[in-house]
Amino acid sequence: RCEEYDRTAKTVTLRLHLSIKCFVQVYASIRNEKLSLALVLDSLRIYGYDKDKSGMHIHPFEAADTHVSTSDDVSISQFFESSMAYLDIQRLL
Repeated sequence: RCEEYDRTAKTVTLRLHLSIKCFVQVYASIRNEKLSLALVLDSLRIYGYDKDKSGMHIHPFEAADTHVSTSDDVSISQFFESSMAYLDIQRLL
């Protein structure tokens, strides 16, 4: 199920619920030209991707609280596919 979690005139936050404890959050801001994607499990981000005016970085599966700069422009569908593959391999869903 997809939920519009928050909306302002220049931002939107969506949550794509995968289970009771797991969702993908999409935050977009036209004011800041920012896109943030997060895979959340048990209220913790376990993977993420951020893109803004200063560049792009990922929060890798192994250390989601770290920032790793990247030149890869990740789409929402690519992020979702990576998230689902990880959850499948780890048998988390």
